[in-house]
Amino acid sequence: KREKIYSLQSHMEMWPYFFLISFIISVIIIKQKEVTAKQTEGTTLLQSLALVYWVIDYRMFENIDLFKSIILLLTIAATLFSVTNALTKIDLGKSNRLLLSIWSSIIIMCLAIDNVIRVFSNGDIDQQTSLVSSIEVAIQYFFVGISSVYVVNNIYMIFAFFPEKNTPYKQTLYAAKKMHLDRYSDVQVATMNTVFCICFSVFFYLLNSIYGLVPRHTIIWFVIVTFPFLLQFAKRVRQKNYS
Repeated sequence: KREKIYSLQSHMEMWPYFFLISFIISVIIIKQKEVTAKQTEGTTLLQSLALVYWVIDYRMFENIDLFKSIILLLTIAATLFSVTNALTKIDLGKSNRLLLSIWSSIIIMCLAIDNVIRVFSNGDIDQQTSLVSSIEVAIQYFFVGISSVYVVNNIYMIFAFFPEKNTPYKQTLYAAKKMHLDRYSDVQVATMNTVFCICFSVFFYLLNSIYGLVPRHTIIWFVIVTFPFLLQFAKRVRQKNYS
């Protein structure tokens, strides 16, 4: 009502996004256990390395203020915690699993917001001026699509800690903690897989930093999405060789 000129076309363009988000949230609420991916030390490490690259590429070490200092300290401390858990045989008790799960959700939320902003600022695929840029934008939309349910679910798990109306916070806190503990595996990750994860992530992030092949958010989601599939493929190959 407050708009000076009502544009039906611009409003209609927003409806697909509204329905998509509504659908994703509905799926998460109804089928939460099915869509909640099991987290491990390895996935948290993978996401932590992505955040480190994100922070470095954003040049947060330059012109440091209080806000940047807090972000850097939290990032370094939490990343060291995840690396230590992945490289050692520290018992994955409830406290460790809860902290790692919350940290994982925070990382995904930060990277997702940045990714969505960057992708949608590119415009539509048919608005690109060259074939290369069109393919690049298409790949970015592809990663947004395949990770959307996973991303929204992690954001939902962060907001689960927020107080609810007419519900004792103790009950809300218990439900949120249980949600995180249920989705985090207590199985230790093999050291070889941890080293493979570090090498894979560092290789692509370093390569992109030197040559600037693709935007920051694209390489981050490429690594996050492809590494688990690559790890599963490597496991199957080893199993076939031993059988």
